[in-house]
Amino acid sequence: MEPAPPSPVAPLDAPPPPTAAPRRDGRGRRWAVLAILLGTLALDQGTKRLSLLLLPFGRRVRLLGETIRLEHARNEGGFLGLGARLGHDARGAIFLWGVSAVILAAGAAALWARLPLRQALGLALVAGGGLGNLVDRFRLRGYVIDFLNLGLGPVRTGVFNVADVAIVAGVILLLWPGRRRPGT
Repeated sequence: MEPAPPSPVAPLDAPPPPTAAPRRDGRGRRWAVLAILLGTLALDQGTKRLSLLLLPFGRRVRLLGETIRLEHARNEGGFLGLGARLGHDARGAIFLWGVSAVILAAGAAALWARLPLRQALGLALVAGGGLGNLVDRFRLRGYVIDFLNLGLGPVRTGVFNVADVAIVAGVILLLWPGRRRPGT
């Protein structure tokens, strides 16, 4: 007598057959990073255009007492005016070409490097904010439009814009310590 051929039906206690792992090609992640980058650029440029339309030069609008001030400033330097006293050629080299290289590197890393999502989003914010200010520099011959000023009592920030906020938020995400795995 020959043994019975194996049954095509697996016994109830058998482990499930292996399945293919879901494909992880990063497209969804890249779309999210691209959306953050382009959304930051659009929000920055939109708020700057609104400020130009609704806020006359030389006039301050105070909100919540003196906590928020809206006022126009033309910034030839970097963040909060750093480097504004450099010569025209030095500012162009740093704020047009140097910043362009940083934006390109940050955007490329955010889109294609294998980084934790937090770091990819941080780089997207830095690239989007940098791109917002870079658009101003090319369009407005070397300067950036700033219009926000915050403070409590005598402590005030300099005048800044949405791109600056995005850059700072991105740097915070990049520097924020990640969750440690046990044993590391």
